[in-house]
Amino acid sequence: MTGPVITVTLNPAIDETVTLDHLHPGQVHRARSVGLNAGGKGVNVASCLADWGLPVIATGILGKANDPVFATLFDSKRIIDRFSRVAGDTRVNIKLVHATGTTDINLPGLAVTPDALSEVTATILGLAEPDSLVVLAGSLPAGVDDSLYRDLIDALSDRGARVLLDTSGAGRPGAPPSLLHQAQSRRT
Repeated sequence: MTGPVITVTLNPAIDETVTLDHLHPGQVHRARSVGLNAGGKGVNVASCLADWGLPVIATGILGKANDPVFATLFDSKRIIDRFSRVAGDTRVNIKLVHATGTTDINLPGLAVTPDALSEVTATILGLAEPDSLVVLAGSLPAGVDDSLYRDLIDALSDRGARVLLDTSGAGRPGAPPSLLHQAQSRRT
């Protein structure tokens, strides 16, 4: 691998972390603190790789309305930003941190149009070169066909790129072992 790692986050999130002393359902609580962080699996991978000093390009789909939290992260860590911006808000995931653990509340993401999906797909494929490492990470936005990751793996493999997939739940394109085998067999 000679170029930057390319991370893809199609359903990013802003993580709003609220720290509480205790969580008692049905009661009013006073937060000790609250913080906002750019998130989503691919964004988190990009951030970690940048911390290690590796060059990273992050791409995917962001809402224009609450974009600054992502722009700040990308600027501060020198992550190359190739996200497509669409109308609306990137989803917010609420993390309630309390004495007994963390309670996650994941809100719905953006409604992604076919045009936005075509734009980001073109960006991903345009960035990929032979021997590129592309990390496809996280869930797919609601309404996006589960075959998207499989199609991206095929197209990226045809370009000679190496692909890692990290997804679960909705947006999981079938059994990962068959996808990994398919991607590997194209390289041999």
